[in-house]
Amino acid sequence: MSPHLYQPDDCFRDEVRRCVETRGLRALKIQPQFSGLNPMGKRAEWVFGIANDYRLPVVFHTGSGATFALPSLLIPVARQYPEPPVSVAHRGGPTCYLEAIVPARLCPNLLLDVSSLMPHQVLEVLRHVPAERVMARSDPPESAEVELGEIVSLPVSDGVKRAVLWDTPRNLLKNSLFRKAASRVENSWPTNGPESIGSGLAMVC
Repeated sequence: MSPHLYQPDDCFRDEVRRCVETRGLRALKIQPQFSGLNPMGKRAEWVFGIANDYRLPVVFHTGSGATFALPSLLIPVARQYPEPPVSVAHRGGPTCYLEAIVPARLCPNLLLDVSSLMPHQVLEVLRHVPAERVMARSDPPESAEVELGEIVSLPVSDGVKRAVLWDTPRNLLKNSLFRKAASRVENSWPTNGPESIGSGLAMVC
């Protein structure tokens, strides 16, 4: 759900509650380049407070739309609300991916997606941030094969690949509508390595 962030407080809260209770809402998506939300402002604190109340993960777009989309600006609100996981979408884009490492090291609830990065850039992220907080992501669905294949081909252990391709996104969505879908493909992870990833896994990621 990507709600209008500046509607009256009661309307915002009521709509989130309605979607949680009747529509199966399991995450909030914030795109500051469209909403104009300053992640260091009072309104962001209030919105993240709603996410905290409903235990909703937050997917926060970073990169294009700076300055409100700079990853480092998430540090104060992530520290104020350390419980809801926050997916740092696009982890600052190709130009700010190194900056995204800083808040991820400071805030354990920040998860970095590595979509659209070159392989050497993904390895640099993994050098500084535990694989359990790094996740693959297709961005547009058409890119899923390329994005997931890039992780499979990295010169890292199968355990790291599993974390990025499976464990991190599963943990982000563990209380979501995807939970049953994830459990159906849990046993499909190949025992001889992650070379044969099914389409179900790609969808969960």
